Amino acid sequence: MRFLLLLFSVGLLISSPTTAYSGNATNDIPDMISFITTCTSISVARVRNPNSSDTSAKSSYHYSDFYELDRIQMSNVRSILSDSSSYDSGSKCILMPGYAIRFSKGKQTMEVLYCFGCKDFIATVIGKEEIAHGGFRSIAGNLIQFFGTIPLGEPK
Repeated sequence: MRFLLLLFSVGLLISSPTTAYSGNATNDIPDMISFITTCTSISVARVRNPNSSDTSAKSSYHYSDFYELDRIQMSNVRSILSDSSSYDSGSKCILMPGYAIRFSKGKQTMEVLYCFGCKDFIATVIGKEEIAHGGFRSIAGNLIQFFGTIPLGEPK
């Protein structure tokens, strides 16, 4: 019985939404890139977990106010994020994101959380399942440089 409970607990941990690899995603990088390149607005926020030992669902993350990008900033971030060869399989860590980017098109919004500790990301269409996950090691420097140009407050 204890063994079955342990297996069940491990299964819950592996499928937890805080892991970059929940097993539910289609890992469709092309769909994610298509959403990035065709969205009509992009906004950025800083993100943090309530505390470093908190591994609860991503809804517990704290966000700064989202900053709406202008056309030039949108073009800059798209140029960083739109090459599929920039992504890798990731490190399969527990995601501790530092930044979020929301890409909106019509009534849909895709949020991508970026962890600069492990250089992994997770993309979710808000209100739906995760659509992609992986690593962004080759563009991490460019992305952090871009975030440095945006006047973001501290997460609440």
